[in-house]
This record gives sequence, structure tokens and C-alpha cells, in this order.
Amino acid sequence: MRPTNFGPGTSRWAWDSQPPSVLNPFGTIQGGFLALFVDEMFSTAIASILDSGEWAVTAEVKISYLRALRPEAITGEAEVIRRTRALAFMQASIISGRGEVAVTASSTWAISKA
Repeated sequence: MRPTNFGPGTSRWAWDSQPPSVLNPFGTIQGGFLALFVDEMFSTAIASILDSGEWAVTAEVKISYLRALRPEAITGEAEVIRRTRALAFMQASIISGRGEVAVTASSTWAISKA
């Protein structure tokens, strides 16, 4: 997993190859590892819009697995769609190597001052 692009409130990541340890018995990527990929995207998207002295944590996340992913190069992107003083609302997606949306996610993050 590696970041490929950042912008204000956005992040893009790539996961070029997956080791056998992240696969389930059916040969597809385990959902927990895809959730980790989504969390990496969310955390870097929110970090780009925090003010000095602020920090954020996940308050809620919903992940929809639309199709199974076999080991291949996959990409993902996340964006902050609304930010208030205390909350940020985000969305993300993971795209298969064939260009199909495989995972969608939404999340709410709580923002605090240090």
C-alpha cells in the first residue's frame, strides 16, 4: 500500500500486489485488509485539512464490499465531502485492476484540539 497523490481533503493510494497472507481460503483479499486500505485513505484525506493543533479519530465507518477482489493491482481514493468544527464526513472507493468499483465506504471522523 502506498500513497500516490494528495490534495486538500483528498488522497489516492495504490496497492500493487498482495502477499498470500492477506488472502482468504477462496483466494480473494480478506475484507479486513481492504478496510485497512480504506482507513489509510481516510486518515490521509482528513489530515490534509486539519488546522495546526487539531487531530481526528474515526467515529463511524461503513464499508460495502460490492465484489470480491483477487490479487492484482488495485487503487483507491478518498475525499472529505463536508467538514464542520467537530466532525468530518468522508467517502472512499476501491477500484479493481479491471476498472470496476469493488468497495465503497463512508465515514465520520471526530475532530478535536490537542
